[in-house]
Amino acid sequence: MLLNLSVLKFIFFIAGLTCLILAGWLIGVVTFNEGVKQLGLRNSLYIKSLIIGALGLILIILSLLKEIVHIRHRLHSPYQ
Repeated sequence: MLLNLSVLKFIFFIAGLTCLILAGWLIGVVTFNEGVKQLGLRNSLYIKSLIIGALGLILIILSLLKEIVHIRHRLHSPYQ
């Protein structure tokens, strides 16, 4: 069963949003949780949250890539 391209783009977009929400929550945990600070896990979790956030941004950009290229092409086109 092949996925439709629009369904795949929607899945990438939702996965990207989920990654961004998870990264934001994890940064909040790292910043405000005293247990994380006491165990010395702060730097490790902070780096992981940044990686998850970057993955989320990449997934969102991939899901919107066709629209971004189309808008950019239309803005730079001399035939408007």
